[in-house]
Amino acid sequence: ARKLTGFKSEETDMRNFEGEGVTKIVVGQPSEVRTIRELFEKNDIECFESDIKFENRFLMDNGIKGYIGIEGDSYGTKRIDKVFINPKVRAVQDDVDLRILSIDIETHERGFEDFSLPIYSVALYGEGLREVMMLEKCCENATSFPSEIELLKALEKRIIEFDPDVIVGWNIVDFDLVYLKKRFEANKMPFDICRSESEVSLLPQTSFIKASRAKVEGRMVLDAMYLLRDFFYKFEDYRLDTAGKVLVDEGKHVLDKSISELYQKDPSELSKYNLKDAYLVYRIVEKENLVKLAMTLSSITGMMMDRVKASIATLDSLYIRKAIAKGIVCPSVKGEKRIAVVGGFVEEPLYGIYDNVILCDFRSLYPSIIATFNIDPLTYDKGDICAPNNVCFGGGDSILPEIILELLEERRKAKKDGHYTKQFAIKIIMNSIFGVLGNPNCRFYNSSIANAVTSFGRHILVETSQKIESWGYKVIYGDTDSVFVVSNTDDAGRSAQIGKEIESRVNEFYRSYVKEKYGRESYIILEFEKVFEKFFLPRQRHLEKGAKKRYAGMVDGELQIIGLEYVRRDWTQLAKEFQFNLLTKLFKGEDYEDYIRRYVKDIYSGKLNDKLVYRKKLRKDIEKYTKTTPPHVKAARMLDHQGKEDASLIEYVITKKGPQPLSIARNIDYNHYVDKQIMPIAKSVLSLLDKRFEDVISGATQKTLMDFFT
Repeated sequence: ARKLTGFKSEETDMRNFEGEGVTKIVVGQPSEVRTIRELFEKNDIECFESDIKFENRFLMDNGIKGYIGIEGDSYGTKRIDKVFINPKVRAVQDDVDLRILSIDIETHERGFEDFSLPIYSVALYGEGLREVMMLEKCCENATSFPSEIELLKALEKRIIEFDPDVIVGWNIVDFDLVYLKKRFEANKMPFDICRSESEVSLLPQTSFIKASRAKVEGRMVLDAMYLLRDFFYKFEDYRLDTAGKVLVDEGKHVLDKSISELYQKDPSELSKYNLKDAYLVYRIVEKENLVKLAMTLSSITGMMMDRVKASIATLDSLYIRKAIAKGIVCPSVKGEKRIAVVGGFVEEPLYGIYDNVILCDFRSLYPSIIATFNIDPLTYDKGDICAPNNVCFGGGDSILPEIILELLEERRKAKKDGHYTKQFAIKIIMNSIFGVLGNPNCRFYNSSIANAVTSFGRHILVETSQKIESWGYKVIYGDTDSVFVVSNTDDAGRSAQIGKEIESRVNEFYRSYVKEKYGRESYIILEFEKVFEKFFLPRQRHLEKGAKKRYAGMVDGELQIIGLEYVRRDWTQLAKEFQFNLLTKLFKGEDYEDYIRRYVKDIYSGKLNDKLVYRKKLRKDIEKYTKTTPPHVKAARMLDHQGKEDASLIEYVITKKGPQPLSIARNIDYNHYVDKQIMPIAKSVLSLLDKRFEDVISGATQKTLMDFFT
């Protein structure tokens, strides 16, 4: 048995969720918590908060979130002005500008799989810093080094001199820092770019769901790719070139040779390419305020900047801090078996093409339900506030509703002050709270509580639709927290007025309803969002039912599309362009039939060949696809046979011989593109207008599409 260095028990005024008193156990070392916990659990003694990491425990107990005040004796080092020994710490509010450095490295194409290959070049980009370091090759826009050791020494020196607070990059932890660490090790050098003169350590993740992390003491490493994904940015893919073109109207530097060829024959061009990558990441981070957003989230939740989207840990941080102040201890994580949580209600869409459709959304519906009905692990099964799933809650002191109401008030203030970043940060937090209640890895997991929230949500959406229809309006679709209403008027301005009237009447209804039935204040707020002057709800293919979560509409002359082929990654640019233009012409009253005919003709003439490319990622190694062989895998195998490197994103076209990589494709199968990419989109519209695709493109029924254009 392990010997404990210290052990004592203390009586406290703390209580668990059931109101029972608890005893505090103190051990000599943080690592001994696990030993004592396992001992207690072996003897059927329940432990509370016994799985919280020591550093998190310290921050929570001291109320520290984001910023910290330090007092005490200190000394200086070569890299740090002040090193404190056992100082007094306190929570403070502040707002500082951080120095940001963007890093990008270039290696041989096989560098992703062979870390024995040297680094070709490294680019650094920051305020007042534009620098490329290159191995051996000389060019006017880079500094040349005779050996990789000299390059790595110079890189370390330059980073320490620039002294960034935050290091950013694109996939920086999983590639750039991993590769740098391997090359430092290969050259028998410590990878030391920290402020503390310690080595960089990496915490890799193999899943795209979780971002890998890097520990660079005194600095924060943030991966711009994962920040964009975590902050709900949607792109066709998450390549730097794609994000750059969308966000800052600039893509990567275009190359006509491989990286290794450029290194050997045109190092100046490689230098430009390298620096452009570092620059693009820096531009994206600055323009989208990604570091400021991470800082804001950190200051609200108490999470480290590189973990602000760790939803379970975020709820832990928010909830346990409140619990400490109330003298309550929280359970440890039990890792129970997941029980399904019923999703939000989706009303059957009434497919068709409509004029002047009103969209109203409930603001933060699930958090508002939690606050309104006092839904909380602390109040669970302790009262008569009963959800439609017959789970009840007490009306007394609570924690989760209090957190939500404080966040709502902070968001209101941020909106009033024009603080967009803080508004967005709070929205991110609010959206994450409900989801983790249904996750067994959360200490507050309770499927009954999660289902109580969604059952209230379904009840509210149905009740709202019925109310609106009782007022003489037609609800054509409802989805979780949104209702779509036909305004019964040809005037868009009057439609907006009706939308505001519906908003007011629904909110007044819930104020009265919640007060009378539950004796509580309602935080359920319906907001008029917009008027679609024209609106399209498609039919499910081959069924006489509307397609859920798919629609398009025109708002102030701008086409907005949700869930249709235009916004889906598995459709070609050909189909996306066709759908966008078809709907635009339909809504604007232009000749859409002539457009369909001309577009199909252009396909067969070869004018649109550049739009025929399918793009799909490999989710595993090619040889692991054994049961089925999807088209992109077939194309990838041909690339492999051509002696080319396998890439995760495969670009291919359909030919008369099947799928082929874009680089070697011949004899394109135009019938495939018309049948599979154009016809389904056209039919989704034409069927609602009692028209046939075949008749539109030919003017008469014929046997094959090819007959129309040959």
